[in-house]
Amino acid sequence: MDDFLRKLQFSEYSIEIYLKSLGKFTRSYYELYSIVPKASEEEFNNCLNELK
Repeated sequence: MDDFLRKLQFSEYSIEIYLKSLGKFTRSYYELYSIVPKASEEEFNNCLNELK
C-alpha cells in the first residue's frame, strides 16, 4: 500500500495519516494532527487536502 501511495505522489505525512487511519472510525482534526505532530499547521492542512 505504501508503494502505491508513493506512486500517487502523496507526501510522507499524508501516507502516514492515511495508513494509521485506514479502517478506523472517523477522527477529529486534532486526532489526525496527533498522528503527525511534527508537521506544521500548513503542512498538515496540505496533507488533508491531498487526502480529499
